[in-house]
Amino acid sequence: MKQVNFKDIEDFCDDPALPGQVTATLQLEKGKGYKLSLSSGSEVATVVVNPDRPFYFISVESALANLVDVPNLSRHLVIDLPAFGIYAF
Repeated sequence: MKQVNFKDIEDFCDDPALPGQVTATLQLEKGKGYKLSLSSGSEVATVVVNPDRPFYFISVESALANLVDVPNLSRHLVIDLPAFGIYAF
C-alpha cells in the first residue's frame, strides 16, 4: 500500500494524475486514535509520520480542523469503527 507523509497531504490531493476527488477515511484504533488514509479511485494511501508509522488524530474534531483546507479533498469523511464491534450503539 502506498504511503503519504502527513506534511505532503496537500501535494498528494492536488496531484492532477489522480482520477478524481480524494476521500479521507479515519479508522479508529483503541488506545491510539484515528488512523488516516486517503483514496482516489482505486488508489489508497496510508498517511504516515515516518515510513511504516501511521499518523493518528486524537479525535474526529482534530481531523476535521486539520483537513478542512486541503485542496481536492472530498467534504465527505468516512469514519470506520471496527474496533467497537456491531453492538456498540
